[in-house]
Amino acid sequence: MRLRVCIVIVCMMFISIYSNQSIHAHTIDGDITLYDDWVIDGDAVITHGNVDLNGYTLTITGNLTQSGGLLSFSNGSLIVEGDFTVTNSPAIVHMLNDGDLLHVVGTFSFQGRSSLLAGTMIFEGNFTQNRNTYYQSTVWDNFRPEGTHHVIFDGEGTQTVSFNTSRPNNAWFWHVTIQNENVVAETVALDCRNPNN
Repeated sequence: MRLRVCIVIVCMMFISIYSNQSIHAHTIDGDITLYDDWVIDGDAVITHGNVDLNGYTLTITGNLTQSGGLLSFSNGSLIVEGDFTVTNSPAIVHMLNDGDLLHVVGTFSFQGRSSLLAGTMIFEGNFTQNRNTYYQSTVWDNFRPEGTHHVIFDGEGTQTVSFNTSRPNNAWFWHVTIQNENVVAETVALDCRNPNN
């Protein structure tokens, strides 16, 4: 039986998560490394630090907001059963390994920064990318996967997909698979830059 404890994770320097259990966590404000699968019941916010999935699975049963920090998959999986929002902030998402998996059931809204060289993103809801204006110089190309990175649209209802950047050719998908016939591209968002896709 899964052990459930109530923990609010705030102002931490470093936490290593070893046990397979559920927590009620509102704010992740420090370095976390998983050493087992982990479930957060309800909504969660990442504000600072390095969240390293370390080959394990982190499940968020509500919405996830990343307003800072570094999310490193390290051959691990992140499952968000609600919406996943990466805000206009220093937040960074790293997917560097083929075993990296992001699965978002709700809407994925991205305005942070990223390094997307490998792994898979599965979206069942809408996808929106906006340029990052957190720093003095605007980051237009904050979502430009390459390498073996793969995006899959696999929802059941209508899914809207948009890249909201006023500079063309600065954001795209690399490998993309459309498994839902009701995907609607509001811009050139389905432009796939891998000639071998």
